[in-house]
Amino acid sequence: DVERSRGLGDVYKRQVRGAQWWVVAETAIIGLVQPVALKLAYHGLGPSAATGLKFVMTIANVISPILYYLRLRLLDRHSRADIMLSTVLIVASSGAILIMQICGILRLALGPGWDTVTMLMLVVAMIWKFVTVVSTIPFTTLRRLGRGATVLVLRSLTTAAYIGGVLAALAARPTTTGVLCAFVLAEAASCVLFEIACVRAKREEGR
Repeated sequence: DVERSRGLGDVYKRQVRGAQWWVVAETAIIGLVQPVALKLAYHGLGPSAATGLKFVMTIANVISPILYYLRLRLLDRHSRADIMLSTVLIVASSGAILIMQICGILRLALGPGWDTVTMLMLVVAMIWKFVTVVSTIPFTTLRRLGRGATVLVLRSLTTAAYIGGVLAALAARPTTTGVLCAFVLAEAASCVLFEIACVRAKREEGR
């Protein structure tokens, strides 16, 4: 029995280490999106517009801690209360950002470089972050089900969608708003892919 327990313990440790590698690889893939997008925007839009995009993404990322909180909570267990709370916080934060834009607070805080940023850019960026909440739900379900390989493949596909979308936006209509719309569409595609994979995984698990 002792030997069996040790054997099971070794298997569990290998599984945990394997899961950690999936997570590290997935995190690295996600981390490629914004730097690559900014690099492409710099060459496709020019320095001024690329700076505006960087400003918008920086402000939009103020909301990211809420998404990180939601992800951590949902990785433990599915909770409608946490989803609702995070949604309310993101809507409130987005509203505060838009009010600061209307009042000129962001221009005052960030200087002349902010002049390239429009209200439409901020609205699209807020929509992008909100769609990310939706994709987080099936993503965390897959992770709870131990589908690390599936998540890694889907993250690779959605990262390609992000980069491909940015390239398409720059080719069709090279504007900062166009790039941000590409972000929204890529994240929406991510929602669909993760939801399909989640439904299949639940079916296989018999849930």
